[in-house]
This record gives sequence, C-alpha cells and structure tokens, in this order.
Amino acid sequence: LTLKVSDLIDERHGTWDVQRVRHLFVGEDANQILEMRPQLNRHDTMVWGFSRNDIDENVGESALACWRKPCPSFIKCNVGSSWADANRNCGVAWLTRNHLGVSLIHSHRSYSMVASQLEAELLSFLWAAESLSTLRHKNVVFESSSYLAGEAVLNPDNFPMFHGLIDVIREKLSRLQLWSIAYVHSGANQCAEAIARSVTRDQRYASYVGKDGPSWLLPMILADAVRADNGY
Repeated sequence: LTLKVSDLIDERHGTWDVQRVRHLFVGEDANQILEMRPQLNRHDTMVWGFSRNDIDENVGESALACWRKPCPSFIKCNVGSSWADANRNCGVAWLTRNHLGVSLIHSHRSYSMVASQLEAELLSFLWAAESLSTLRHKNVVFESSSYLAGEAVLNPDNFPMFHGLIDVIREKLSRLQLWSIAYVHSGANQCAEAIARSVTRDQRYASYVGKDGPSWLLPMILADAVRADNGY
C-alpha cells in the first residue's frame, strides 16, 4: 500500500518494470493478469495491476467519454501527443474551446529525442501551459487522455525521473489564475490527438499557433459541440 506509481516504472525507458509488477501478485490471479496482458508497458497505462480499461471504470465520472463544455468563466484546453519511438520526432498539440464549444486557438509543435510516450505526453502539457500562460489566459481546464501524465503533473514526487520537466510545467501553470487537469477517454480528446498525429504523419514539425481550429478538423469540432453537455 506504500508503493508509488514510480516504483513500478523502469526509469531508463519510462516503461513499466514487468518484474516489479509481477512480484506484486501471488498465485494464479497474477498469472492470469500477466497472460491476459503480456505487454505490461507504458501503452497499457497499467496502475496497480489494472489496464487502461480498468482505470476508465475506476477513475469515476471525471473520466469523460465525450467532450463537455466548460463553465462560462473558463476555457477548456485539450492536449494530445503522438509518439512512435525515440528516433523520430514526436508531435504535441492543444486546442482551446469556450463554453459554447467554439474553437478559439490551436497549436502544434514537435520535439526530438523523446525517450518514451510518457515523456511525449508531459511535453504536450508543457507546450500547452507555456502557450496559454504567454497568451495570458486566466482560468483553464486542461484535459488529456493520458492518465499518467496528469498524475505526474499533480503529484510530481511520484515521478522522480521527470522531476525537471514537471517543475517547468508547474511553473508555467502557476502563471494562470485558476487551472485544473482532468483525465478523459480518447473520445473526449479526439480533436487534440488528431492535430498531434498530423505533426508526425505529415511531418509538420515547425511550431505553429493558429486561430480557431484547423479547417480539416472543423467537422469534428462541430460534432463535439453538438454532442456536448455542459460540464458544470
């Protein structure tokens, strides 16, 4: 019960330490879990022996399946990332929308020599926090479909291998008046993730900030707004 998430991570690669996870379980239940999920790595987003699907069920109502509108005094910033391996540039992106579901600003950029998917997801938070603080936004709800990245920003002591990066993220966030971080399902974060994928897919590696949303993404943004309920 005293173990932290960081105790189960291989600090060299930012992936799950399979042997440590295996030792947490005893008997047939452990074998069943490991047989069902033989790749206990970062992509499974496994915490305390549960897969991402289990997290979706246990995080509670805060794990939204569809995009929801923020309250009128806030803007919502969805962040996303795209990472394949350490030898390729990763893409990060963010998209802000108001309480009506109208897209305000979007941005993307790339980073090189990124060692793990978790690092890429943290860099997406860095780019979003840095950009929005520079743009002098005050009240922001950040949403991400990376459970671990949000956990790392909120509880940095559990992730010592990313201490420097998280410190910078939190310093940027401190420039905002009010902020929060929420974990959501991929379906509620599809727009930001689509922008991030376009960076690596189309090699759009230059930093870019644009008004509204990308023209090719507008149908998806509109669909989010039509389906959305108020999130307050």
